[in-house]
Amino acid sequence: MKSLKSKLLDNWIAAIIILPVNVLIIIPAILLYLTSFIFNRPSVLQIVFSLITGIIGLFFAIWSMLTFKSKGNGTPAPWAPPQKFVVTGPYKYVRNPMISGVIFLLYTEFCITMSVALFLWFLAFTFINLLYIHYVEEPQLKKRFGASYEKYLKEVPCWIPKF
Repeated sequence: MKSLKSKLLDNWIAAIIILPVNVLIIIPAILLYLTSFIFNRPSVLQIVFSLITGIIGLFFAIWSMLTFKSKGNGTPAPWAPPQKFVVTGPYKYVRNPMISGVIFLLYTEFCITMSVALFLWFLAFTFINLLYIHYVEEPQLKKRFGASYEKYLKEVPCWIPKF
């Protein structure tokens, strides 16, 4: 039988392969391929803006994943969520820093390529997550964590950090 530490590592590997690799690499690559995308050299402004949004996205995505692992004893994946209610790190400022980070990264991909397909993917991912978080994730978290989560909902914004 696998140890708890080994199982957690397996869940982390699966979460990374299934979620960010698909969302940020595989789906965009397929979209670019299917639309016969021709890469044009980005302008200096595109590069600078992309670097800024990319750094912000990576920062929030990595910081929130590390916080889930160290403080919540879980993964970012819905099938192996944190066992503890996490309100430290980036979760002190915004309720969904990981998804916000991924949204920034998808927007970065669009900014670099200026591909309409990647812009539509960015919009679709954002919209799907808005619905999923509001109608699925938040009700589940209310059930799991009760009054403490209800208080958190009132005090911490969903998408735009409050410092």
